[in-house]
Amino acid sequence: MLAIFLRTIKDRLVSTLVYIIGEISFIWMYVAIFPSMEDQADELSQAFAAYPESLMKAFGITDMAAMFRKIENFLATENYSFLWPILAVALVVSIGGYSIAGEIERKTIETLLAQPISRIIIFISKYFSGLLIFVVFTAMTVFSIIPLAKIHGVDYFLEAHTKIFILGLLFGGAIYSITTLFSALFSERAKAYFFSVGVIVVMYALNIVSSLKDNLADLKYLSFFHYFNANKALVDNQIDPLAYYIFGGIMIGSTLLAALIFSRRNITVS
Repeated sequence: MLAIFLRTIKDRLVSTLVYIIGEISFIWMYVAIFPSMEDQADELSQAFAAYPESLMKAFGITDMAAMFRKIENFLATENYSFLWPILAVALVVSIGGYSIAGEIERKTIETLLAQPISRIIIFISKYFSGLLIFVVFTAMTVFSIIPLAKIHGVDYFLEAHTKIFILGLLFGGAIYSITTLFSALFSERAKAYFFSVGVIVVMYALNIVSSLKDNLADLKYLSFFHYFNANKALVDNQIDPLAYYIFGGIMIGSTLLAALIFSRRNITVS
């Protein structure tokens, strides 16, 4: 079990570091430019005032003036409403899609199944190694604000960043579990990636459409992006209680179903 766990982490080490370094680089840029943005808050707010309110709302911008007052407001809009979710989704989909379907596609599944351990143990090892990778990614990117803010003399509220850390884990964990489910269903990574990304794209579109059309507002409840409310976590220091139930339920349900499918599936490698 430990060998499988460590091998999975080793296989993803380089790509994970690339994701982490890339995201921290963007956060560093945002933190570095924030003092100058803060000094020009009034001018910038006026410049954006002409944009439609519905469009701003679709991208998580509810108070343009407040956006340049605190680093939490700025990061919620510039980083956690767009860039961070994209990187998080890309990372967990790549890990989850490879976990089983990738092993079958590369014909390395035979080696795993030949080990004197049950399929459930194999699944648990693969699943939790991938989950640990995402936890590390989330912790290092979110809490990079601590040294970066000190370097640039920017005030920050640690409790709010802890909230976005928890919310990020729930969001990415749910998507990772769904991708693992598709990986257990298919024998090719491409199919696991396609269906996982397809679900995410549809959810993102539903969230955007629901913000633009009042008569379609209820569609937001079908989207993970509605529950991943970076502004509420970072600015208001709150997480919607429904997020715990939605993301937690998806994680548990998808993982159990994926484990059941993998344990009973007839896997043949041609």
